[in-house]
Amino acid sequence: PFPPWSYWAAPAQQQEHLHVLSSRSGSSFRAKMYWILVCVVLCMAGTVHGVKIGVMLPPESTPSKRIFEAVVYPFNGSRPSSESDFKVGSFFAEVEQGDIFSTTRELCDQLRHQVTSVVVSVPLTSKTLQGLFKGTNVPYLTTSYQDHCRSDLSSNARKHSPPADKLGISLMPDVIPAIADTIDHFRWSSFIYIYDSDTGTQKLQRLLSYKYRRAGEVTMRYAKRVASSLEANTFLRAVDLADRDAHKHVILDVPFARAKKIIIQHARDSHVSKHNFHFVLAQPVVHELQHQLAAEFSVVNITAFKITGEATAFRAFFDRLGTYGDPSQWSEVTEEKLTVDQALLHDAAQLIVTAYKELKRDGQIPRKHSDVFEAFLRIDNPPANCDVETISATHELGDIISRHMRRERVSANRN
Repeated sequence: PFPPWSYWAAPAQQQEHLHVLSSRSGSSFRAKMYWILVCVVLCMAGTVHGVKIGVMLPPESTPSKRIFEAVVYPFNGSRPSSESDFKVGSFFAEVEQGDIFSTTRELCDQLRHQVTSVVVSVPLTSKTLQGLFKGTNVPYLTTSYQDHCRSDLSSNARKHSPPADKLGISLMPDVIPAIADTIDHFRWSSFIYIYDSDTGTQKLQRLLSYKYRRAGEVTMRYAKRVASSLEANTFLRAVDLADRDAHKHVILDVPFARAKKIIIQHARDSHVSKHNFHFVLAQPVVHELQHQLAAEFSVVNITAFKITGEATAFRAFFDRLGTYGDPSQWSEVTEEKLTVDQALLHDAAQLIVTAYKELKRDGQIPRKHSDVFEAFLRIDNPPANCDVETISATHELGDIISRHMRRERVSANRN
């Protein structure tokens, strides 16, 4: 605002002009700093920090996704939960069962966004899971049964299982002792085993090595791995034709949806007997038998194992759903329709938020890793490749989170 000649005025005038210049420059400087501060505040207001969790689901798993979101919702409201001061960012991915390429790609994308835990609700083999997470130092929770993720197996059972993995935690209960007790209770001398995954052989070995008190020596009559319900029914027809009068105790180690198809088709098949078949569902259920009840179930004997929870707490969870955002988005999620996959995904989300909440509350995360609670939920320029050394968590951080989650799971089981 001052012409050049102002700087060449007499000393008194120069002093006055310099004073005015300084005053105006100060105002201009403060104005610039003010706008910079406003920009920083606005940018920070639009930035969200929090713990980042990866979640892998099979296609068409909207109810399961809703349940997971409902558990973490209190942490992500406009007002932080009184129990914590961090948010939870969920990175969902849908992958087909057996599609290892897509699973690897999605996990890579989640790791590039710096997730510190991953929930895997897709049936994968032990070798696949261990291969995917090897070297990542990222703990993972799986809703499928995995011997290598269990630390509670006896030494005898461990002989038939892959090496334990410190990063993995399996939330599916171990039902082998319950199946063995059922065999012992009915004093069956033999059984037929039908399965559809790699873990089937491990479970079969454990059943055969179990010490039965009442049944005495128990043998396996037949074992068959199937890829479809039709293949299972064809096999059962051949077994029945080989010995019409013998009692057939069939252990179905397949998901409930497939077991249901097998039983319905068996009941409708006029070429096989019904009264001498007893089916044992080796994979637990919640409300599937009641909600998906079929008339054909009354034709044969069926034994199933049900996962139960603390009724009051579980009912309270469903009562709260209507208060989270738009009530219509929870219409597909009801207690009566709850499946085992949805129940275990609920437990996975609950275990994660509880573990991180206590880690933050008790200050168990070292200061150099405290940014795990302050990470940007959105990364505009994630690493371009899947270099494990670049995108993985540190060994120390992964070990702390994994040990705490495992301890939380043991505590939850005990309660």
